[in-house]
Amino acid sequence: MFIKAIRQQLFFKKIDIIIPFKDNVLIYFSALSMILTPAGTGELIKSIFLKQKHGYSITRSFPIVFVEKFHDLLAPVIIVATFLVFNRINEAVILNVALLIFLLIAYIAIRIKKLFKKIIRVLSKISRLKKFSSNIAESYDVFYGLTSKKIIAKGLLLSLGASSLDVIAIYLVFVAFNLNFSIIYTTIVVFSSIIFGGITFLPGGVGITEVSLTGLLARNGVELSLIASIVIMIRLVSVWFATALGFIATEMYLTKK
Repeated sequence: MFIKAIRQQLFFKKIDIIIPFKDNVLIYFSALSMILTPAGTGELIKSIFLKQKHGYSITRSFPIVFVEKFHDLLAPVIIVATFLVFNRINEAVILNVALLIFLLIAYIAIRIKKLFKKIIRVLSKISRLKKFSSNIAESYDVFYGLTSKKIIAKGLLLSLGASSLDVIAIYLVFVAFNLNFSIIYTTIVVFSSIIFGGITFLPGGVGITEVSLTGLLARNGVELSLIASIVIMIRLVSVWFATALGFIATEMYLTKK
């Protein structure tokens, strides 16, 4: 999480949002309190904090949340794709190929202004998104700047570093339950399940992540009671820990003089 806070500071500097590093860390961690909102969109609260405390417009800062989500999907997909070379799981292959295509299309849409505008026009016709479409259109230059080759490369490097720590943490959960799986297998099944849950836009991928992880582990003869314990442990050390930490950080940031 701290590595991702450093990544956020990189993005802030790119769009000339200059704040103390301590504030940057507190803002990033505060947004984690909203991680259980649909697709994590509640993390846009960081834009509100930036406006209230530092005077930066929401239109200028909110694209960072979407760019962060892009990296949070791309890094695990790259790791899983690499590991699939050594341990092929068909469901994971299909999921990763589909997601890579989606991310590529999203990147191209941002880099080509005419295509970006066409997508915004489509979004403006959807009643629930109509009021946001104009703000997104105004933020095109910010989106474009945050997806330059140099920033993408630096952001991806930090994202891969953060995800690599997740790889180790996930493996240690399986070790704690005396399951003799390779780190390659544990990464593929858990990352794929989390990614699958994430793209459903359900809060924290709840339900979908658990069902897909259960199916993949049950195929290898793991008992359902043990799978349930693994799922709970992974949720505790990831989503719930992040949420609790987010509330603490929010309190610290809002009471900070």
